[in-house]
Amino acid sequence: MIAMYTKEITSLQHPIVKHLVKLRKNREYREEKGTLLLEGKKMVEEYQGPIETLLTTHPSPLQAKNHYLITPAILEKISGSSTPEPYLAEVPLPPFQSLQGKTCLLALDEIRDPGNLGTLLRTALALGFEGVFLTEGCADPYGDKALRAAKGATFHLPLQKGTVHELSLFIQENDLTPYVADPQGTPHPSFTSPLILILGNEAHGPSALIKKQGTLLSIPLSAQTESLNVAVAGGILMHKIRETLCQSSTTI
Repeated sequence: MIAMYTKEITSLQHPIVKHLVKLRKNREYREEKGTLLLEGKKMVEEYQGPIETLLTTHPSPLQAKNHYLITPAILEKISGSSTPEPYLAEVPLPPFQSLQGKTCLLALDEIRDPGNLGTLLRTALALGFEGVFLTEGCADPYGDKALRAAKGATFHLPLQKGTVHELSLFIQENDLTPYVADPQGTPHPSFTSPLILILGNEAHGPSALIKKQGTLLSIPLSAQTESLNVAVAGGILMHKIRETLCQSSTTI
């Protein structure tokens, strides 16, 4: 049901303010409540779903179950941004989905930095990947930093979550060819579809189980460069996969 009128919140100690601050900061709280916080009109529109609570500093045509006008001070307290946009929305937490039957996938194995995770989701969507498998230990894709980095891609890509062992089993059950980013890998592999590209943790790389199961990929680097940021490396490898498969008349 859409609210027929707009209410106001003027106190920094209002229960809704405290709730939304905790919702932004705490992953367990988000999962417990089954909702998340979005910031910015574009992000809210990208979500394309029902809005439980909308907070703005001025009247808005966006529809929500509850709509509150708030002060700039309240906006600043709730927002995780240094330059907050005047739109905040509490929306239902999207469920994780099955990636069964997809033929071009990305897997993130314990990617801890939310900025890296969000950037990789955005790149995966841009380059035509069909979904992303997140292992336990990954940053929360619905945290504010990951959402900002993803620029709305989070809501247009199916996400599946599981353990490393579940990822390994998923690869086998779906006859996916696993390619694992690793400095010891080959720089010039031949790609076979259906496939899954696996990117490992920023500090210690991919899990031993996944490394053993997949074909290792590397990116040729100059002698002056030891390694690349995982989001940069992932973007290069995703583009290489897309380019190679498109050249071989395989659609991804």
